[in-house]
Amino acid sequence: MTDTTAIGGIIPVLPVPFAEDQSVDLAAFAAEIRWAIQRPIDGLALFGLASEYWKLSDDERIALTETLAITVAGRCPVLVSVTDSSRYHAERFARRAANLGADGLIVMPPYLMGPKADRVIDHCRAVADAVAPLPVVIQYSPAYVGVSFTAEVFVRMHERSPNIGYVKVEPRPPGPMIDAIAQASGGRLQCLIGQGGLTLADCRTRGIAGLMPGVGVIEVYRPLWHGLAATPVSEATWDLHDRMVALMSHIVPTIDMWVAGDKQLLAWRGVIEHAGLRDPSSRPEPRFFEVLRQGFDRLRPYLPDERETS
Repeated sequence: MTDTTAIGGIIPVLPVPFAEDQSVDLAAFAAEIRWAIQRPIDGLALFGLASEYWKLSDDERIALTETLAITVAGRCPVLVSVTDSSRYHAERFARRAANLGADGLIVMPPYLMGPKADRVIDHCRAVADAVAPLPVVIQYSPAYVGVSFTAEVFVRMHERSPNIGYVKVEPRPPGPMIDAIAQASGGRLQCLIGQGGLTLADCRTRGIAGLMPGVGVIEVYRPLWHGLAATPVSEATWDLHDRMVALMSHIVPTIDMWVAGDKQLLAWRGVIEHAGLRDPSSRPEPRFFEVLRQGFDRLRPYLPDERETS
């Protein structure tokens, strides 16, 4: 990706695999990346909520970023999230990620202590300016971080730092904010969504630029991306959509359920060996994984035959 290349399409967020002793398993992470880039994707993202970023040290984040860039080796765009709550550390990490090969950044606005909108704008602009002209996505996840903003806040960021060109919109539901951002920005800001694509059927018709789901069943999203943009939407597309929604609605209620679910899907597919979360975590009960398996099995006709574990 260059600074003039658009961000869009299917960009999964990678979970970070841990060894049995809960250390970061860089070899397993590299294997996960090699598997992912063979899938129908338009980029890879790291240090989103699905990556358990708040449990990682600075050294681990650098090592993971370097592993991602080296393993991808230019075969697809790489987006790295900047999640530091202080502007000083956020700017430093942003520059380091760019120097290591990130093609764009995703900035998590600071949310601890409830900062005012002006302070949030200053923070995000400082990070964007530190790596300009690399493209920057602002992550907006009020359900997870507990801080809400208006569409005008993102427009002010873009007006002062034009490389802020995207917002990952994750309110529940995201549709109204997507429309508000499009109207307030006159179409200058583009939106992406996450949450496993639960609202893709609605948001695809609102002109979103892309989707950032997990990676466990990533193959289902390309046909959905194209199929849900068709008029009319085919019954085959609706069938795949309904199977995807059944699985994603099962894992999306909490961050730990989401991460545990996506990692378990990768373990069943033989991509990673250990599906554990780094403590402290709340591993879901056994019934969660029984239902997860049922949802996964319903999607298997849409997935390539691979080595799998039971």
